[in-house]
Amino acid sequence: MSDLIGRRVGHYTVLELLGQGGMGQVYVARDERLGRKVALKVLPPELATAPERLERFRREARSVAALHHPNIVTIHSVEEVDGLHFLTLELVRGRPLDRLIAPGGLGPERLVSIAVPLAEALAAAHAQGIIHRDLKPSNVMLTDEGQVKILDFGLAKAASGESRDGSRLATAGESMTQTGMVLGTLPYMSPEQLEGQPVDHRTDLFSLGVLLFELAVGKRPFGGDSLGAQIASILRDTPDLEREELPRPLRAILGRCLAKSVDERYASASEVAAALRGWGAAIGVRASTRAVEREPPIATARQATSRRWRLAVVAVAIAGIGLAGWRGWRAWQERSSAPAISPAGVLAIEPFANLTGNPAKEYLASGLRAGVLRRLSELAGLGVLDPATVPPGPEPQRTLASARQFGATALLSGEMQSAAPKVRIDLRLTDTALGKVLWSESFEAAGEELVDLEGKMARRVAEILAVPLSSRERNRTSRQPTRSLPAYDYFLRGLQQSRLPHDAPATDKAIEMFRQALRIDSSLALAEVGLSEMLWRRSVRQGRNPGDLQAAEAAARRALELDPELPDARVALARVLRSSGDVESSSARMDEVLSKHPKPALAQRELAAGWLEVDHVVEAERCLRGAIASGGSDWVSWQELGALLARLGRDVEAEEAFRQAIDRAPAAVTRPRAALIALLVRQGRCDEALLVGGSIAAPLEDDALAADLGAAYLGSRRPDRQEQAERAYRRAVELAPGDAAHWQRLGDLLLEVGREAEARADHARALEVVEARLADRPRDPELSAWRVELAAKAGRCDLALEQAARRRREEPRTARDFHRLGRGYALCGKANDALAVLREAVNLGLPPEMLSQERELSSLRERAELRRLTAASPLPR
Repeated sequence: MSDLIGRRVGHYTVLELLGQGGMGQVYVARDERLGRKVALKVLPPELATAPERLERFRREARSVAALHHPNIVTIHSVEEVDGLHFLTLELVRGRPLDRLIAPGGLGPERLVSIAVPLAEALAAAHAQGIIHRDLKPSNVMLTDEGQVKILDFGLAKAASGESRDGSRLATAGESMTQTGMVLGTLPYMSPEQLEGQPVDHRTDLFSLGVLLFELAVGKRPFGGDSLGAQIASILRDTPDLEREELPRPLRAILGRCLAKSVDERYASASEVAAALRGWGAAIGVRASTRAVEREPPIATARQATSRRWRLAVVAVAIAGIGLAGWRGWRAWQERSSAPAISPAGVLAIEPFANLTGNPAKEYLASGLRAGVLRRLSELAGLGVLDPATVPPGPEPQRTLASARQFGATALLSGEMQSAAPKVRIDLRLTDTALGKVLWSESFEAAGEELVDLEGKMARRVAEILAVPLSSRERNRTSRQPTRSLPAYDYFLRGLQQSRLPHDAPATDKAIEMFRQALRIDSSLALAEVGLSEMLWRRSVRQGRNPGDLQAAEAAARRALELDPELPDARVALARVLRSSGDVESSSARMDEVLSKHPKPALAQRELAAGWLEVDHVVEAERCLRGAIASGGSDWVSWQELGALLARLGRDVEAEEAFRQAIDRAPAAVTRPRAALIALLVRQGRCDEALLVGGSIAAPLEDDALAADLGAAYLGSRRPDRQEQAERAYRRAVELAPGDAAHWQRLGDLLLEVGREAEARADHARALEVVEARLADRPRDPELSAWRVELAAKAGRCDLALEQAARRRREEPRTARDFHRLGRGYALCGKANDALAVLREAVNLGLPPEMLSQERELSSLRERAELRRLTAASPLPR
């Protein structure tokens, strides 16, 4: 395929051929969008013609792409253009290690400086569940800057799959990654690879031992003049570790790496790295994951420091450019006159805290935050997260973690310190990665000045973040919503009511507040928008009440007359027109929205959210697909579409949507991966879920993700699953101690492994959480049923039986609640009551096969009635 040179492949211009091998041809190409050179690896044609292999390759490549380590070549993307399948990777120039192997081997100092980064890179990959399987000198590069880089990480497995039957062997130097071959390159393969046995991360440690022996001595530890002789040597021979070329500390390290039995090798690559560093310290070598000294020395210490700083700046710049997937994101540049702030391509804004001691002023803090959020969201040069992604609460670290999981690089916080006679808001900007406060400032306003406070704060934040403003955007951020303080006050009160749970009283109050604002100032366009949205919501909940629909349309049209450029007004009108049955006008209005809205995908998502509020899932899906069509590089739209499809039980489509989101999201964003893991666990595809989870950097910062990974470990066939599951569940309760479900899962696991006292304590913690919630919602039927099950598991059968009897008399009667009651009765030894409520649960729609797999019902397994309930699904003995 050398004819690619000089051609355009998508937005890449192919410049030169670097090399070729079993995994395809590699070219130098220029990414015309980002103005940088990349390596472009074209995959073999036979891979592209095998759909299952190609899909597996894509999935594995996506997992490997999540690896970020200075000694592993980064995969930028997996792409296809006109039937040509290729990867784009970090462009690395240098020499592979096989060209550095001297007849007498390398000196100890140089060997350590290469070996430590190698081992640390393997440790980083293994920590994410990724195994190389073809580690050899030609797959390790020493760059022109002196940095060790491992190539083709994990991709041989993805390209070929593993074969255990009918495998054949390649020639001694051939990479065994073709169809039907045992995986690897023969001289560097572990015994278990050669025998076609299952392999884990320790196979890479054997290959590392072979590679280090070869670097130290100048030849490989296992010889043979023929293919069979080489295989026999690896399986049978003990390497000669008493050679004078091998320093004594290195002999011990190689001895463990090259052990025939995996159990006799190091338990992890981290242990190998630690041993190598210890040897290096003994001989005065401080090994680094960064640069390895080349021959001759490449720079003075001062020059090396300068070069490392430049590399760090380039890395930050590349990370910032990576955020460009979301429409409007840009690469930020520091301004010498501005505070030293990390570039913030995406901003999260958490709820402003009301610290005045006056709960009646909550609407003011909420409204001012909403105004700042609205104004910043309209700026094309800044990404602003949906407010629902940033949870309120007193746990700053958790809020930062949540913002970071959704891709925010900065978090804006606000505290209202006083409301009379002056309103004072303290704003704070925090780097989500470092947790460091980068900027803070106080804003005050009194009387009529209050109506411009949100604009003043938004303009200052935009200035601090160096957001480029067009003249139009500058004018809009300077406009006051109204000159009337009373009208503005009513508008903020209506806004607060509109953000409350969408029950009838809150909707009615919001409508009245917006109308009051308009009675005082009929030119307040934002109040007309709010009125339109609330009238539309009420009309749909009442079966499309025509009076409210007409009033909602009129309000939206008045808003547009007052402010023709107001994006929310266009969205509101399009929504009302579709509800009225005027699909053609609604579509035309949406075309106008998309042509003029600074973020068209955001407009479509806002419409989708509105439809979901009233359970119109068909319209919501239509809008989300429209969002994708208008901004296909936006991971958020794919994520929300996947969530909707999963809710509808369309799991195949949901999985594809989540994978599309993963492809488009920055590496630090975990939400799409978390959603996919939850979906796979629900389907019982736990090993696949763990593969996805392996691409998420530790420590986990999302409690739901930790809990789902715990469930995946339990459902997988991994021998260490229970220990891993317990670790994951403990992380979940550490992150969210107020979530009863996490405590229950941990308790259930401990009960399964026979640690009954600990299990009972954790179930008691779950019960405490549920009872605290019941204190606020004493008539909640779901919480009441849950309390029964948890009380039984905590050993409080008196409470469980008392509450179960009470719950059986109450409405509503749901399958899920009666299922919980049945488990509580069974755990407390009340078999007849348990069978009665379980029968009721099945009648209410509980799938009977669920009862055949529950440990809580083990005391009932001999009862004929339970066997009849479970039909063809008998309880396991």
